[in-house]
Amino acid sequence: LYEVLTGTPLHPELDDTERLLASRRVDPLPPITATAPPALIAIAERALAHDPEARYPDAEAFAADLATFLEGGLVAAHRY
Repeated sequence: LYEVLTGTPLHPELDDTERLLASRRVDPLPPITATAPPALIAIAERALAHDPEARYPDAEAFAADLATFLEGGLVAAHRY
């Protein structure tokens, strides 16, 4: 989702394994400055949060928020 919104992969200099390990570091993520709807950006940012407690609890919850967005509903990740 990050790559779809920004047009560039997150950590393009890393291979797949290194990208997974990089997600555990505490350095800040590049901001998502896409011209996408704020609710969709909030979904991506929640999915990429460094703090595991701030992320979606599982892929099903992530998918549910995306489906809600696509249906025009209010997503859990966004503060309205």
